[in-house]
Amino acid sequence: MKIPFLETKIETDLLLTLGLTPLWWLLGLNVMIYQVIGLLVLLKLFVWSFYSDSPLSIPRPLLGLFFFMVIYLTSLLFNFGNHPLQRIIASANNYLMFVMGFCLMLTVYNAAAPGFPRRFFAAGNRLALITAGIALFFLGAWWVLKWTFRMEPLLAHLWPGLKNYPFFYIQWVIQGVTLDWKIGNMPRISVYSGVPIATGGFMAMILPLSMGFQRLKESRRWVSAGIFMVLLVPFFFSLSRTAVCALLAAWLAVKLIEIGIKPFWCFFYFCVFFPLVDRLYLAFQWLLSIRPDSTWGRLGIYKEAFSQVMEQNPLLGLGARPRDEFSTMIVGSHSHYVEILLVTGILGLGAFLAFQIFMLFSWFSQKKYLLTEEHRTLWRYLGISHLTADAVLLTSGLDSIPLTAFMYFLVAGVILYLGKEIKLFYVLQKNTKQEQDHALAL
Repeated sequence: MKIPFLETKIETDLLLTLGLTPLWWLLGLNVMIYQVIGLLVLLKLFVWSFYSDSPLSIPRPLLGLFFFMVIYLTSLLFNFGNHPLQRIIASANNYLMFVMGFCLMLTVYNAAAPGFPRRFFAAGNRLALITAGIALFFLGAWWVLKWTFRMEPLLAHLWPGLKNYPFFYIQWVIQGVTLDWKIGNMPRISVYSGVPIATGGFMAMILPLSMGFQRLKESRRWVSAGIFMVLLVPFFFSLSRTAVCALLAAWLAVKLIEIGIKPFWCFFYFCVFFPLVDRLYLAFQWLLSIRPDSTWGRLGIYKEAFSQVMEQNPLLGLGARPRDEFSTMIVGSHSHYVEILLVTGILGLGAFLAFQIFMLFSWFSQKKYLLTEEHRTLWRYLGISHLTADAVLLTSGLDSIPLTAFMYFLVAGVILYLGKEIKLFYVLQKNTKQEQDHALAL
């Protein structure tokens, strides 16, 4: 029997880390385990590359992420004396999430792991089902016993002083149900952190993986529908408006891309959605009014962030997110794009958007190499997961919850790995066909 993380393969380490997410949460290791694993697998990759004499390849999207990291570090050092030490440490901790992401994507892309995307879908399906089970337990305890299930993980009891820091407090609050919703005090579920919107964003990334896995297994429709309904529990009861809208929009976008956005389908969707524009606008207004304090509070924070960065350092940003007296929340929070504009300026935002654009081009370019139904399924649901995450970042942070960052960059890495795998398969199939045609001609 191999010792986990020491004698196991890189892809096994990553899938095991993902699968043990509930355990890391209960122990309190969720504040550091994902960053540690990101560095560990990269070190193992370097060792493997050295002894196998296999050079490492850097895909184009990683260049955008690398330049973003350089700009972020430059801004952090340049603004070191302009903020309290706690804010600098918090910004440095956020920076490490991108270092972890770079390590993950580079490792996954260069890993010699045939069949890894399918195994990744299976791991995502298992974790989604476990998460749904936890959510159902929370809801049942609240419904029957009116128990909101508040507790702390093991490390919080061993080092209670760390709870004074917001980063640790958010990770270590196990608050199953909260009742802060305007409509009838609906229960709001939080799993793996104390932030319900993070639960919604995380479920929005693994829901497509679970659905894709059911397609790969060729499960019966009633089985897939039943699993989907169960998985909707933590997704819906996170009450994350952005996550719901993002998943629907990503599904529609991938569907249009998959069918080639032919004129007929464009006209069809136009005819369907055009009469609904007015109703959609009213629905959007209703969404904004569900939690007015949250909506207008976020808009105030966004406005303040734009004002500060443009007045002080529009190119490199402020290096860290400050706190202002007008709000109890951190300026630049609740939107990843606003945050990186505030912290890294226009240069940093441009570099990160370049990374995302390169990722979308990489995913889109794989479409012409899809020869098998398995590859089409993997490509389709990875695209939905990644596009959903990009949209969720409009109103959520990427670098505040390690699990969210780990999952985001792991999905991105698997997309790049899948591209390499299907292109190799495409070339082999074409060469085989040419050889067969040549043999028949003889």
